Amino acid sequence: MANTKTPKLCDLCEENRGRDEHDRISFIPDELLVQIFSFMSLRQAVKTSVLSKRWMNLWTKIPCLTFDGPNIFDQELSSANQRLKSRQFDSRVSKVVSQLMQHSPGILSLSVYYEIAGKDVSFIDQWVSFAVEHDVQRLIMFFRRYDTISWSFPPRLGSNEKVYSINELLLGGVNIVPCFAAFKNLKLVSLSSVSVTDKAFEDLLSNCLLLQDLFLCSAEKLKIVKIPEFLIRLRSLYVYLCPSLLEIEVKAANLIVLSYVGETAKFSFSNISKLRLLRLGGLDEVFLRLMNENLLLQNLALDLHIFLQDFDLGAKVFPPLTNLKVLTLSIAYLSNGYAGIVNLLRATPCLIKFELHMKDPDFVTQESEVAFIEKFRHNCIREIELSGFTGGEGQIKLVHFLIKVAVGLRKFTIYPYHIRFYLNQRLRIGLVEVDMEQLAEIRKCVDQISCELPSTAKLEFIDC
Repeated sequence: MANTKTPKLCDLCEENRGRDEHDRISFIPDELLVQIFSFMSLRQAVKTSVLSKRWMNLWTKIPCLTFDGPNIFDQELSSANQRLKSRQFDSRVSKVVSQLMQHSPGILSLSVYYEIAGKDVSFIDQWVSFAVEHDVQRLIMFFRRYDTISWSFPPRLGSNEKVYSINELLLGGVNIVPCFAAFKNLKLVSLSSVSVTDKAFEDLLSNCLLLQDLFLCSAEKLKIVKIPEFLIRLRSLYVYLCPSLLEIEVKAANLIVLSYVGETAKFSFSNISKLRLLRLGGLDEVFLRLMNENLLLQNLALDLHIFLQDFDLGAKVFPPLTNLKVLTLSIAYLSNGYAGIVNLLRATPCLIKFELHMKDPDFVTQESEVAFIEKFRHNCIREIELSGFTGGEGQIKLVHFLIKVAVGLRKFTIYPYHIRFYLNQRLRIGLVEVDMEQLAEIRKCVDQISCELPSTAKLEFIDC
């Protein structure tokens, strides 16, 4: 009987390795390839279609599409260059959209960020048509920062009987017209640098009964923001710097967040007892009325630096906010020194976190105020955050004062002068040249402050 040699497992593995080593990519499932494509620029993802027949249309399955400079031209473009290449951008995007119309099974998100130039912008209608036909859920279109293009949203897309799947709509640099009957599924709406009349705004709200979050910024022509009581799902309202705004009326029973920054407007509200976060850009009768109405407020932000006004906090008598946990104060100038801060802290006995964001404030406390503030202590504050720190004598005294006041302090965070906060977003101010010698001196001040903290507290210095 012939002696048969049984092949070893290692020999079989070696044989298979030699056969498959040159084509391992073929074993990657389509789902994983599509996920990999989503990390590429759209231009790069489209180029993969020439690598094999299997890959020809794989890129069309990318669920979230973004059309901008890097994705279309493989580079960031300035606003001027975007306008110069506007026709190329339109041509390339429209070509991609036509391919997607034939092959794409569905898109979750479609985003366009580009400075469109020219009067003929009807091609944008095709992009929106593609979005609604493919049941896009999130639609973002930002065309200008400071003005609008000659294109209106919503465009006319045929029958108004169909209800679109879009539930998040973010628009910038367009004209808003009263034609929202097909957008009944909207839950989030953001309008920035748009032109919108009161009639168009009312039409939007009357058709979007599922609306939960509404953001308005630099909305030209809008004179009245009227939030009706039938918007029972609305939980957050943000209104920033709308130049023509004269009146705000809020009747939203489930509103949790209300944020207003702008010129003084006529303000009326009712049934907002569920409000938990309030942000205002000024101290006026509206602020005091809201404070008296809403004693359950947990988070209060005062952006007093927006218009660079000199606010006298010391002259204000604040109603008690016994539920407030977080207080954010942004200031440009402060005439009443520590007394104003003490007034706010006295009104918030259960405060846990205090944020103070400074833009060159002058903390000069009069001798007559010393007795008023010297004995004040706050037992609940555990965390203090201070930005805009220069290491100046007045600011160092302020830090010592805050440490003395917060007897239960656990953490103190300091940001230097080139780190600013705008609407609670941390920004590094590009126009501020960082003086490395001054930064070194600030670090020395911070080190000294750290040595003076109680043993139960720690100090963190963040300079980037």
